[in-house]
Amino acid sequence: MTQNNTKFARKCDECGKGMNEGYVIEGANEHYCSDQCLHKNVTPEDFAEFYIGNKDEDDEIGDIQIFWTEWDADDCDDEPEAYTIQDLVTAENVAAYNATMDKWVFAHDLLDQHVIPSTEANIDALETLLESAA
Repeated sequence: MTQNNTKFARKCDECGKGMNEGYVIEGANEHYCSDQCLHKNVTPEDFAEFYIGNKDEDDEIGDIQIFWTEWDADDCDDEPEAYTIQDLVTAENVAAYNATMDKWVFAHDLLDQHVIPSTEANIDALETLLESAA
C-alpha cells in the first residue's frame, strides 16, 4: 500500500486542508488556503480594505492585516501537519464513502482536498481502507 507523508506548515481554518501557502489574517491567527475559503469568512469589501496591497493617503503600505504567503514545512516553528491516507479514514468519511454512488471519485476528491497525490495506487489504498473500516 502506498502512503504519502506530505508535511504541511499550516492547516486551512475553513476546509481543514493542509497548506504550505495561503492567506494569513494577522491578529486573528487565521489561515485560508484559497480565495474561496477566505471569502467564506471575510467579505470581499473587508478584504479590499485590509489586504496588504492597500495604501494609505501617503501612498505607503499601511498595517499588514491580510496577506498571502508561503511557508517551508521543514523550517516551520510549529510541528508541521503530516497527512497520510490513514488519516482520511474517519467515521464521517467512511459514512460518506458508503453513501456515494461513485466511490472512485469520492476517494480521488478526498485525497485532493488533503493535498495527497491522487495516483491510482493512492486511490486504491484509500478505497480499501474505507471499505474495510465500514
